Amino acid sequence: MSNHHLDFPVIPGIDTEKAINNFDNDCAFFLELLEIFFDQLIKTNKDIESELADQSPKEAILKLHTLAGNAGSVGADSFMLKARQLEQALASNLEVNEIDVFKEAFFEELALLIQSIRPFVDSAI
Repeated sequence: MSNHHLDFPVIPGIDTEKAINNFDNDCAFFLELLEIFFDQLIKTNKDIESELADQSPKEAILKLHTLAGNAGSVGADSFMLKARQLEQALASNLEVNEIDVFKEAFFEELALLIQSIRPFVDSAI
């Protein structure tokens, strides 16, 4: 067994062991996809905010679903959970104040994840 896993960065919000397993110890591939995921986080952040403000939950639900799946792939399990919760809240047509609780938790977790990943993608570019 190789020690390639020692090259994997420890990133708050990312389950390193899960990432190692998901990417079969391929740190370079993980960092490539992490950069793509980071770009998606930035774009989706703006899109979802806009769609929710425009009362377009169907588009937001689709983006949240995709984002949650990609989060799971890179090991961002807590963020994945927040995205799924907001997705389900929107799909369930909950009251606005109930959705706001999930929305706030999602955007808080999103901001933390962006902050955590940023140094690793900037250094990978």
